[in-house]
Amino acid sequence: MRRLLSPRLRPVFVVGMLLVLFQNFVGINTIIYYAPTLLTDIGFGSNGAILANVGIGLLNMLMTLPAMRLIDRKGRKPLLLFGALGMCAAMVLLAVTNLSGLGYGGLLSVLTLGGIALYIASFAISWGPVQWVMLPELFPMRIRAAAVSLCVLFNWLFNMIVALVFPSLLHAWGAGINFLFFAGTTLLAFLFVQRLLPETKGRSLEEIEQDLLRGRPARPEAEGSVPVSSGSASH
Repeated sequence: MRRLLSPRLRPVFVVGMLLVLFQNFVGINTIIYYAPTLLTDIGFGSNGAILANVGIGLLNMLMTLPAMRLIDRKGRKPLLLFGALGMCAAMVLLAVTNLSGLGYGGLLSVLTLGGIALYIASFAISWGPVQWVMLPELFPMRIRAAAVSLCVLFNWLFNMIVALVFPSLLHAWGAGINFLFFAGTTLLAFLFVQRLLPETKGRSLEEIEQDLLRGRPARPEAEGSVPVSSGSASH
């Protein structure tokens, strides 16, 4: 902890913690854990809601496959930025659909399922897998194991907080207001990636650390550049 909170490593640690915080507070757990409840509330039967949730899980898995290919071709930041915008649009769609007073019916069901599908696809191709690639790339070798372990611990603590609090907020405010809240957090996630998160693709750990210490996101990888450090973060 003394090393992580030292003036030299503190900026790196803060960025790592913000990465795991936003991955949970963009609202993924509200969709994954409570999709059957949300679908039942708009008129789906219990069996239909569970079947739709199976489809959501399948979409989540399938959209992870292109992420595995794109993460080293396009880089980490472009995927995160694209995913944040997609999730924000999906949450706005879900909020508007829920607050518009459509009632029950086919249009409401189609818009809700479309919003959930857009959200899951956007998350699965970006924030879902990219976090686990970026976390170890952010930290120097001498502190990597402890730093990543601590970030993962807080990842699951944030997960638990969202999972425990969302039902109460859903009961108190309704789904629409909660979707607007998560639309706001996805927008904040976009700004975090754009302004603070370094690109780690093809860059050495020393370069990443220096950019974080200067308080600015890393420059895009130069075309054809090859990291020279033995501690390269590229894969």
